[in-house]
Parts: sequence; structure tokens; C-alpha cells
Amino acid sequence: VSFQFDKQIVFKNAESVGISTFKNPGDSNHNIVLELQLSDTEIKKVFGTTCRTPEERVKIEKQPGYSPETTRQVIARSGAIPPGYALDEIKLKPLQDGTVLKKGEYKAIIYLVFYDIKTNERAMLNSQLPVLLKILE
Repeated sequence: VSFQFDKQIVFKNAESVGISTFKNPGDSNHNIVLELQLSDTEIKKVFGTTCRTPEERVKIEKQPGYSPETTRQVIARSGAIPPGYALDEIKLKPLQDGTVLKKGEYKAIIYLVFYDIKTNERAMLNSQLPVLLKILE
């Protein structure tokens, strides 16, 4: 697997499309699905809560071993990016309880899920990379 990406994604606001360049080079042998994730720690810094519904809060946050540093919410997801193609923009979705992100900077994670191009089976390998998420207004 190989890929190239920007270390920053900029959005005009939480409803706009973010500009980023993520490339799955032509010599790659996997399709890649990109997820943009925020940890509960990052979400709590801004909102004071994890922005989950009460049911989800009980289900996730009350579990033994729960860690806000490692528990995340997916705030954007791409479709499959085949070898030789790029993802130039991505759209945010609200947090689990419907809250939209506020203006500011967030330490986010790009989580990559790889799929075999012939069988479409999920690969055992996943990767995660830090990225700065900026919302301007």
C-alpha cells in the first residue's frame, strides 16, 4: 500500500466541503476508504461533552476500559478510492447527537481502511495518520 495526503484539511464552515488532497497512487494494489475521526478528548475540549445521544453515551462511555483518548467518532467518510485516483474534497457530517463542529482547529485522525482490488476483501492492514482540521467560520 502507498498513499499521499495533506496534513491539513480546511473547511469554510461545518456545512461546506473541505479541501484536501489524498492520493492512492496507481501502483497501489488496494482500494482505500478514508475516514476522518475525532477523539472524545478533542470533542470534549470544545463542547464539554462527547456529543452522543444519552443511549449511545451509556452504551460507549460507561463501559469498563472506556478511554476518551482512543474512542472516536467518524465525522467524514469517503467512498472507495481506487489506485490512480485522488480524493480532493470531503464533507463533514454532524457528531452522533447532531451537533455540528464549531469554528476552530481540531487534532483529527485520518483512518485508512484498505480493500483488495480483486476480491474487495478488507485487508488486515489499517493505518491512521494525524491531520489538522480547520473550520474557518
